Amino acid sequence: MELAKFSQLLEESVIEAVEAGHMTKDLAILATGRWDVKEGKDFLVTEAFMDEIDKKFKVKWDQFYG
Repeated sequence: MELAKFSQLLEESVIEAVEAGHMTKDLAILATGRWDVKEGKDFLVTEAFMDEIDKKFKVKWDQFYG
């Protein structure tokens, strides 16, 4: 049960981050259909992308387990 909820919250966090425009270069290329995507405008470096997911995940975690 705990692992399933953790997985669900993580999946939701990743989806919300991408839908908000926070993504890595490979996802930005797929989303825009262009190869000339720009860091900071179209995509984030991996660490910044993970930070965005973490922000969303912490809010969800605190709401559920807080």
